[in-house]
Amino acid sequence: MESSLAKKATGSVEGIYVIGDVAKIGIYRTLRKDSLVGVLLSSKLQTWDRGQLFSILIQTSPNSFRTVYCDLATKAFRYVENDKLTNGQFHHYDLKKLNIVSYANFRSNDAYIFNTLEPNIQYLHLGSFNGSPENLKIAKAFYNRIKDTLTAPNLIVDLRGNIGGAAKCANQFFALLKNYSEKGKVFVLINGMVISMGERFALRLKPIKNIKLFGETTNGMIAYGNNDGYSPVLPSGRFKLYPTNMPDEAGLLQYEEVGVEPHVFLNNKSDWIKQLKVIIRRTTVN
Repeated sequence: MESSLAKKATGSVEGIYVIGDVAKIGIYRTLRKDSLVGVLLSSKLQTWDRGQLFSILIQTSPNSFRTVYCDLATKAFRYVENDKLTNGQFHHYDLKKLNIVSYANFRSNDAYIFNTLEPNIQYLHLGSFNGSPENLKIAKAFYNRIKDTLTAPNLIVDLRGNIGGAAKCANQFFALLKNYSEKGKVFVLINGMVISMGERFALRLKPIKNIKLFGETTNGMIAYGNNDGYSPVLPSGRFKLYPTNMPDEAGLLQYEEVGVEPHVFLNNKSDWIKQLKVIIRRTTVN
């Protein structure tokens, strides 16, 4: 099976995937047209044996899946309503096709970053809108530090990996970018792991003049949410639920399991920041 999966085309959902350098997973179709199974091929963790079940996937559209994954460390199962396969990568578990480099990803220990890339290009990374008291203090301090420093004519706003949070964290940055767009151009990066409030933030920015979204479609977990942390364990002690308690007051159901599309899709052949720099230079020349 492993040798057969190794021959699958890069664009095929079937194939061999890796989770960092920790594990190798083989994903293949079953006799059901919409059903796939993932099995462990190798792992550095002694709790796993070759051939054990890792995931079950139900394909709901060409690049979207309802999935059950097994946590590598605990072997606990986790249900994901809408996982997407983009550029050879499943976003929720960071399963990536063997030998694929994904330029869609960006990870940093710092949720908020600001710097100058070139004299006419500044960069702003907004990696979280977490509404915890601790993060609200961090976000506010960052906002106060950079609110008067957006002076370049072009600003890259990196939302990649922003899984959401609270409006009370996001609103200050939305107002900042909206005001900036009156005098400068904003280039917003989004990927498949922009979720919830991150998606709402991108959607609010999308129609504003001088603001454009670049990258790939967001995740599509946008209409509902849980704002009080209530996550009950069922009587068996084996299952934990994450119920929504937020109605779709904003009318975002049309984006649920669909996501927010960028104005311009970026390819996976080179670094996305470098691609945006080329676009910015071309825009400036024109």
